[in-house]
Amino acid sequence: MENSFQRIVALSQIPPIMVAFFVGLLSIILWQALTTREHNQVKLAVEEEALTMKAEIKERIEPKILSLIRMAKRWETRGGTPREEWEIDATLSLVDQPGMHGIGWIDDSSHLRWNVPVAQGKRYIGIDVLKDERRRVAFEVVRERKEVQLTRTFPLSLTVTRGNGIEMGFRVVVPLFVSERFDGYISGIFRIPKLLDPLLSEHASLGYSIVLFEGEEEILNRSDGNSPDHPELLQETEIEIRNVTWRLQVWPRPELFANMRSSLPEVALVAGFFLALLMGFTVRLAKTARLRAEEVGSANQELEGQIAERKRAGEALQESEERTRLILERAYDAFIAMNADGSITDWNPQAEITFGWSRSEAVGQLLADTIIPARY
Repeated sequence: MENSFQRIVALSQIPPIMVAFFVGLLSIILWQALTTREHNQVKLAVEEEALTMKAEIKERIEPKILSLIRMAKRWETRGGTPREEWEIDATLSLVDQPGMHGIGWIDDSSHLRWNVPVAQGKRYIGIDVLKDERRRVAFEVVRERKEVQLTRTFPLSLTVTRGNGIEMGFRVVVPLFVSERFDGYISGIFRIPKLLDPLLSEHASLGYSIVLFEGEEEILNRSDGNSPDHPELLQETEIEIRNVTWRLQVWPRPELFANMRSSLPEVALVAGFFLALLMGFTVRLAKTARLRAEEVGSANQELEGQIAERKRAGEALQESEERTRLILERAYDAFIAMNADGSITDWNPQAEITFGWSRSEAVGQLLADTIIPARY
């Protein structure tokens, strides 16, 4: 208790406004720390969501690529696949792998020979697929490296649209080699929205905005036109699929961000300011109490001084009276004291001898009735 009182007394030496200022400053620092910690937690949650989407996108695409590779392996093992069997195989792949737009066989002269769905692709049969320079270069790389490759994304036919824009797609190209003989390619075209929409829509329903890029080109947008309110929370991750790299951007929408936040930083800030006012008021009261205590102490010291002075004066008076009494008692002359009324107030031993009255008899009598004869 004594230590607490001493701390309060020591604190009262500081101006109240300074105490309130420092407590308020500490409250702001605490609020900032809590807000930063909360932002970091939200950022970590968004980062984990982006990584989850990345893994799910790769898991969704890779099995579809493998289905084309299996078709190519059957072709290479058997030295070719009969058309009817190949079309059945391709049809099953389309059914089992949603998101595939079509599968075709392109022969070694770069012409499309078979295509599934048959009715949809009939008008493309016989065309030179590699007339486009960029596509030709991509297919030549596949042939030279003898490995599966993904082309860059491209807009699909105008008949394949969604909303107000043209759907984007990409092509997976698998080379066919029977021993060392080149037999062309198996090519699968994928519709990106149909392939990824079920996945991304699930995450978007949780309150996330999602945009997918290839390079600087936007290939899928599920942000509803929302830009990040807090750019520092936007998380970007690269998705490497075989030879291509996509960029995935994810950020929380305002309603999700509001739900992910807590009111703790604001509560701490308000409580801190209230504490600052309370501490300032407490210090002011302590300072007032200290000043009053100092005034009371000073008054007590002054009163004690006066009491001591009066005591000393009384003692001096007593000593003076005692000295006077002793002088009068030892005097050789009679000493009589009286007041204004003529009554005797003091009568020394010599007066007793001289006038024959004892002190007890004389004190209180009129002087005229004691020492002055009656005839006078």
